Amino acid sequence: MPKRRSTVKTHLLSISAFCLVTLFSSTLWASDVDKLAEGQAAFNAGNYQLAFAKWSALATTGHSDAQVFIGLSYANGWGVEKNPKLASVWYQKAAKNENPSAQFLLGIYYVTGDDNQETATGLMWLRRAAANGDESAQRFLDKARARGWFKELEPAKKSKPRKDNETAATATKQRVAIAASSATDNTPLSSSPISGL
Repeated sequence: MPKRRSTVKTHLLSISAFCLVTLFSSTLWASDVDKLAEGQAAFNAGNYQLAFAKWSALATTGHSDAQVFIGLSYANGWGVEKNPKLASVWYQKAAKNENPSAQFLLGIYYVTGDDNQETATGLMWLRRAAANGDESAQRFLDKARARGWFKELEPAKKSKPRKDNETAATATKQRVAIAASSATDNTPLSSSPISGL
């Protein structure tokens, strides 16, 4: 019996430890959200230096949204001296944490460079961002394909335009098929699921 009591006690201690860690993590997460919001409020008020300071504290702990904001601050000179290279460093940190916005921004940073190697890297990040749900990345890639901006991207497939007589012939065949099926199953045309026939 004492061995069983020891096992139960161990399980209870494990469960208690798990609950404390979960509670601490959720409190820490809420604190992170508050700090991020404080930075956003400072930014919206035009206090870019305070926003940068709030986001920096989070970014150095690995918070990917804060890392994106730090990158944007460096890219645009918000609260700090403009520095595109440092912006890319912060985008890269967030992009490696699977932040789709950072992947998009890093991709744009690279494709706007002069180096072909950077273009390939940029397209890789843009594809990852699109695969992770970033709509801006998908729109950019679609536009780039349609306009042939990058030889590394496969061109958009063009659909063959139909000639007017092909379209009319197809429509006529469809109407004849619908009318024939209605006539053979003794269903009146007025009860057809296709209105107007």
